[in-house]
Amino acid sequence: MDPVRVLHITETLDAAGIETFLMNLYNGVDCSQVQFDFLTLRNRKEFYEELIANRGGNKFSINANQTNTIVKVISENIGIAKFLKENKYDIVHFHFTTPLRAIHLIPPYRYGAKIRIYHSHTANVIGKSRLKMVVYSLLKKIISKYANNYFACSVPAAEWMFERSIVKNNEYTVVHNGIDTEKFKFSQEARESIRKELGITSEKVIIHVGRFSKEKNHIFLVEIFRRLVEIDSDYRLVLIGDGTLFAEIAGIIDTYHLKDYVFMLGVRNNIGDYLSAADCFVMPSLFEGLPVSVIEAQCNGLPCVLSASIPREVKLCEDVMFLETTCSDEWINTIMSLNFDTKYRIEKKDIVREKGYDIIDVAKKLQMFYLEKSSRKFYENK
Repeated sequence: MDPVRVLHITETLDAAGIETFLMNLYNGVDCSQVQFDFLTLRNRKEFYEELIANRGGNKFSINANQTNTIVKVISENIGIAKFLKENKYDIVHFHFTTPLRAIHLIPPYRYGAKIRIYHSHTANVIGKSRLKMVVYSLLKKIISKYANNYFACSVPAAEWMFERSIVKNNEYTVVHNGIDTEKFKFSQEARESIRKELGITSEKVIIHVGRFSKEKNHIFLVEIFRRLVEIDSDYRLVLIGDGTLFAEIAGIIDTYHLKDYVFMLGVRNNIGDYLSAADCFVMPSLFEGLPVSVIEAQCNGLPCVLSASIPREVKLCEDVMFLETTCSDEWINTIMSLNFDTKYRIEKKDIVREKGYDIIDVAKKLQMFYLEKSSRKFYENK
């Protein structure tokens, strides 16, 4: 019997939060039972194309490069409709951060997709004008009408994306942002290797993993780090990720004369190794849904200093602290109070698993969901 094919629709397949979750999920499912295809809204070479091909999936794209948001969304919708008219899928799974693309649910409804999932991956956006919020309220009604399954990475993400009645009646499902816990457990060997590669010996390493975009609040992070170095020059900062603000942040680091203290490493495939090399994970985001990188950091045993705007659901271990981004002194004092001695580093992968964030468990649950909705029975590999 051919596997159930699920079409995942997302803006891009960059090495970022939503896409990382999707690829983690893809690696966790049994492709002999459930196979993923991907439709992106930008026609370009994507970071995860090779992985998709190796797993037997297909990557399609729509060429919607208009600068005007309304025109772009309409163009995307026309492209999705054309694609689904020519390619039949019973399950279409959307992955977005706002209700803006709610109208994209209409083509799968029109062309017979039995299961239409709208999946919320964040709990807020930048620039919430009154007009934008009114528009989002209207678009939430479209989600209610044309989706028949509502997924969110956290409760705040559900509250942000869906109508109040859906949240109040618990009609949504929280899907944990699972990770490969084995891949992100602490490794002394990796720690020594990466620190040698970076020329770091006994220095205290702060790490941040995330896209260079406004909501990640890199400017605040660099400002904190500048003041830390003024107090103690033994600190180092590792930044992993890419994005539209990469060059701007690099310029600020250069202006502050911090180039010898900061490592801007771009995208890395072995993030677990860099976490092992670090001593503290920091994320001062303006908002998040439920950041995968914080789960990874906790699995590795790192203390995490996070902004208060990040959902508390992300806290799986004790050494996770939430601070307001209005008080930089508190961030500096908290980081300086941490014990960076690796002999106290405790592996937390078992805790992460127990809390339901192991990708194998998450993938198995979603696989069963897809199969049940397709009237297929789940079977274990012999």
